[in-house]
Amino acid sequence: MVLSRPKACRFIKKVNSPSAATLSNASTNSLPLLTLILRSVIILYMKVVLQDIVREVAKTTKLALPDARVVVDKILSTMKDGLLSGQRIEIRDFGVFQTKIVSGKKGHDMARNLTISLPAYKKVSFKAGKNLRNFFRSLPEEKPPVVAENGQLEMSILLEVVNR
Repeated sequence: MVLSRPKACRFIKKVNSPSAATLSNASTNSLPLLTLILRSVIILYMKVVLQDIVREVAKTTKLALPDARVVVDKILSTMKDGLLSGQRIEIRDFGVFQTKIVSGKKGHDMARNLTISLPAYKKVSFKAGKNLRNFFRSLPEEKPPVVAENGQLEMSILLEVVNR
């Protein structure tokens, strides 16, 4: 079974519902633990989009969604402007964003058998901070997720655990 992000959220709600405890033979004590595991696995393997960040900011700061959207947009535009002007953006315990110049290279046009000089360009690089690196190093070793052809996650292993 393949779960998209909305389906995964509905799946978590269904597992978390009181009727799920009566349908399965699991005790009510193990149900919240299972939900926590499912949430963490789905969150680990799902991508985070701008709207997710806005919702989290709104929930944490108790702002309305449009106000939280303005806050997040302002932070991102300030970071973008800083990077465009060549500034280094350092967020303590998270990491550093900076622009780097990639030197020009020589490319080959195989169809016409020509050598083409490619111009230098700028790119954005990110270096994780010490605490973020240590956090990821301390995570347990996990198997890579099984991804379907359409880019969605295979959730069959999790469903087997739930259906027991």
